[in-house]
Amino acid sequence: MAKGGDSRLAVDPATGLNHYGCSHRPRPWAITFASSTASSISERGYAGAEAARRRLILCALRDGWHPGAMALTDDVRARIGRHFGVDAAHVVLAPSGTDCELVALALARRHGRPVTNVLIAAEETGSGVPLAAAGRHFSNETARGAPVGRGRLLDGIDTAADVYSVPIRTDAGCERDPAAIDAECMAIVRAQQAAARHVLIHRLDLSKTGLLAPGLACLKALGGTSDVVVDACQARIDPERVRDYLDRGWMVMVTGSKFYTGPPFAGALLLPPALAAALRTGPMPPGLGAYVAPGDWPGRGFPPDGPANVGLALRWAAACAEMDALTALPRATVRDRIDGFIGAMRSSIATRPSFRLLPTSAPDRPWLPDAWDDRQTIVSFLVGHGTEDGWRPLDLAAARSVYRWLNADLAPVLRQHGIAASPAIASRLCHIGQPVPVPAAGAQGGIAGALRMSAGARLVSGEPSHAGLAPQTRLAREHADARLVLDKIDLILTAWDVLQAADPAPGFMPADRTC
Repeated sequence: MAKGGDSRLAVDPATGLNHYGCSHRPRPWAITFASSTASSISERGYAGAEAARRRLILCALRDGWHPGAMALTDDVRARIGRHFGVDAAHVVLAPSGTDCELVALALARRHGRPVTNVLIAAEETGSGVPLAAAGRHFSNETARGAPVGRGRLLDGIDTAADVYSVPIRTDAGCERDPAAIDAECMAIVRAQQAAARHVLIHRLDLSKTGLLAPGLACLKALGGTSDVVVDACQARIDPERVRDYLDRGWMVMVTGSKFYTGPPFAGALLLPPALAAALRTGPMPPGLGAYVAPGDWPGRGFPPDGPANVGLALRWAAACAEMDALTALPRATVRDRIDGFIGAMRSSIATRPSFRLLPTSAPDRPWLPDAWDDRQTIVSFLVGHGTEDGWRPLDLAAARSVYRWLNADLAPVLRQHGIAASPAIASRLCHIGQPVPVPAAGAQGGIAGALRMSAGARLVSGEPSHAGLAPQTRLAREHADARLVLDKIDLILTAWDVLQAADPAPGFMPADRTC
């Protein structure tokens, strides 16, 4: 499962973790509220991936490795299709949402006109998205291991797409007026169409801090004159709404590695029928062959050879196990468990002097019975300290240090310097969402790092080992774990100078624990 992504999936032998601070082995001793970024695999996900691996081996022994790998890929696409209620032939696998961006752009080029790509809050999406949106390589190596030059145009794309990014927050870090976002998007689209360019416009559903834009009315007003791709890579969305997007003729990007808490690098592009047909038969830039493995694109032999991306299929198999567990619960149960967690988190943060909640509106969605995706599932907050000039939030670099040290056993360093701390707090490994840069008065350089704790599918469904716990007992334990994360942040602020000098590294397990 550490193959078929990019270098960020590589496990550091010194820590046992990858770039995201998580593992492809379960870490039941770690507190995990990191589904806005990436999560260590769950017990259920690991069992799902292992079951898929065994089916692959049996099929390979019977029919050969390539047919076995194709069968595994087809099964994963079918499971994703069932979950979202779409035909498996309309599911395109990709290692990440950024890879999906390249496919969406390639489809937008089918009209033969120069393309303008309109992004929403590029700073709150994947770091490589602006490059991919222009038709450029976003890394020096693809998931297939092909060497490419970051920033160079893909073969077959002679002219880069023009890229516009519409901000979703003000210079002060507050949410922009939705009407202003819609008006800016509309102005860009109309101006680009007047210049005889074809427009690919994004609907961000949701950003890294849980924001949604532009509005449905804005996109509807375009009247089908532009291609629309919905960036739903956070997957904090009911499948019924995904089907509605597809019925409108829009593309939808999803992942199994955010809300569903599967391993990182599990993406998919869901296509409406007309665009699925265009993908099967239309010309595609040859440079995409460096990104696509056999079986990723249904009904098309592109590329014609090479190995299947088994790592991607296994990561999706893990995510599908979590998707199935969530689907088995009534919507009302999902809603109530998320509401309970988010409410408890906000209340706890509000009582702590070093914390400030980042105000974030609930997603503005059409009514759906017992909906859970019309409320926030991500709690974003700033951490800081008081000064003579008032409260000052940590800048992005300092917030990244907090994020790293949360996932480290701090007890050895604190003991060495004679700092008293509860081992239950100092040694507990806590994994949360990576900091997001947000404008903030008082922060060094004017940019603070917003930390994030999220309600993911695993919080709602629990783990197989939780089967003996009453739901309320289990959820109370989750709430207590969330408070412990905040306690550890307070401890980090107290011992800041010592920790900054030592810079303890995250680890797969606490220092005093053995396998």
